[in-house]
Amino acid sequence: MTDGEARGQCPLCGTTKCLEVREASDPRFGLPGRFKVLWCPKCDIGSTHPRLTWTELQRYYPDAYDPYRGHTWLSEISRVHRFLIAAEDRFGAAATDRVRPGTLLDVGCGNGAYMAEMAQRGFTVTGVEISPLASKVVMKRGFPVVSGDFLTATLPREAFDVVTMNHYLEHCLDPRANLKKAHELLKEGSHLIVGVPNFSSWPSRHFGSHWSDLELPRHTFHFGQAGLVRLLEACEFRIQNIRHVATADAGSIATSLLVKSGKRTDTFVQRLYPFLHVVFYPLGIPLSLLRESAWIRVLSEKTKA
Repeated sequence: MTDGEARGQCPLCGTTKCLEVREASDPRFGLPGRFKVLWCPKCDIGSTHPRLTWTELQRYYPDAYDPYRGHTWLSEISRVHRFLIAAEDRFGAAATDRVRPGTLLDVGCGNGAYMAEMAQRGFTVTGVEISPLASKVVMKRGFPVVSGDFLTATLPREAFDVVTMNHYLEHCLDPRANLKKAHELLKEGSHLIVGVPNFSSWPSRHFGSHWSDLELPRHTFHFGQAGLVRLLEACEFRIQNIRHVATADAGSIATSLLVKSGKRTDTFVQRLYPFLHVVFYPLGIPLSLLRESAWIRVLSEKTKA
């Protein structure tokens, strides 16, 4: 830990006036370590401390991490759970992102599920994925993928009509640098879509340190709507639409209840998850209408640097 981190320094702007707002351990796998979220009043963005290097973070991304797994894991869950996943695919990001087909780069593409959906809509898709395991899953799907760090990946400038970051920005170590690179890769007037957990949401406030979408320490940054918009605009993007994702709230609330009860990793209790998901599904609509959803998606346009 550096002296700056000991004082609560913001990794984006350098201020030492950050406030501790949450503290938690790994809610998904129960791996060791306690982590804090420090909120920067200047950036209106939170960061996870202590700050870990990518090498240190890799232990928190085991092979069992769902976004890295292929289709085979679906056979391990109940029919109800599979139905809920299908519903989220039908009404989720790939079905509702309002962009015209063209060349699309999905940064942090995971197992390539979003790429597959967008390819069906007529997009020519390419992925970037830091996990070798997930990259192999994407290649098995038949899609091109650059395996490695997005910031060091060799990609053509001004070549893409759309760049998507689906739950990527909260995992990266430098959001500003990643957004600037996305700006370089987009054609003039093309679109960037960013989806992140909404730290300012009702589920976040209600569950506090038990909110499942904290995902410490995998989530290295934490965004509310205001801070994310400010960062995008600072990186020369013009905001076109902000959508609160109604389909995300049931899963966020159900999983947060398991985290709060200390039962998220309990295999017996996990069988009840789909039924909890069904119970809370109707809450997504009012939370979305009130702009309080657990996830948000921001559609923006590249402007001249």
